Amino acid sequence: MYFHPPTFDPGPAATLIGLGVLLFLVAQPLLMRPLVRRLGEPAEPGRPSALMRINLLGVWLSPVEILAAVAFVGSARVVTSADIGLIVPRVQEDEPDVLFSSAGDLMAWGGTIAASVWLALFAVVLLVERSRCGAASPRSTTAQAGPSLPTDTELRWTLWSFALSSLSNTAALFVVVYPLVTVFVGPPAAVVAIALLLGWQQWGGGPLRMLRRALYGLLMALSHALLFSGSLFVPLAVWGLIVYLRSRSVRVLRQRLLQLPQTESEPPPLQVTMLDADGNPVQRPGR
Repeated sequence: MYFHPPTFDPGPAATLIGLGVLLFLVAQPLLMRPLVRRLGEPAEPGRPSALMRINLLGVWLSPVEILAAVAFVGSARVVTSADIGLIVPRVQEDEPDVLFSSAGDLMAWGGTIAASVWLALFAVVLLVERSRCGAASPRSTTAQAGPSLPTDTELRWTLWSFALSSLSNTAALFVVVYPLVTVFVGPPAAVVAIALLLGWQQWGGGPLRMLRRALYGLLMALSHALLFSGSLFVPLAVWGLIVYLRSRSVRVLRQRLLQLPQTESEPPPLQVTMLDADGNPVQRPGR
């Protein structure tokens, strides 16, 4: 079982970079909050909408997070591929001769069974989320879109921004935060840190949304640590599945927006009817 990086020693440089990444992940929702509040508002003339600016900011910040993860690994004092999850997923390194030969083996098998249950629950949560995305009605889609409906270009940029941000976020959490917290505090603290960071990233979206994302992070981190021996297979597979589900929901939203009736951008011209002394309408010339 994977409870600690085998040889990882960050050293002072990597520690400072890791703390910087951790601080950035904590401050990011606060910095994005002004733009999130303006979602749905009509854009100012000559300027992109708030949704488009959020998408562009996510696209530009994604390479920064990935470069920070590369700098963290490159500046570490001692690091191997197993330390950052670049290994083939496996449940246990050594098979015991006796099924429960010691209390440690019993705990390892119990952790494996518990992680399997958590992984199954995680899959159920993702399926429920997919059904929620597919069951949205055109009326609810219009209500969620706000006063200004997203354009086709904004929807495409939303998908690209989400995919790149998810990849860079996975690198920041499981290549930087997880090994760093594990070395100084321990694996349980690293699991809790990932769950809290993912929930905190949805700050402003409501407590239920924050709780749901924190649950995603908890299940993913537990599966990463217990079931697959610290391999990056679980985080990458999960985020790939979420990006796929998001792309399907974006396509459904785009189709339903195209089916909405087109409203007039300007009010109809005002018509005035003249009345004579008896109250009868006066016929205009040419009518």
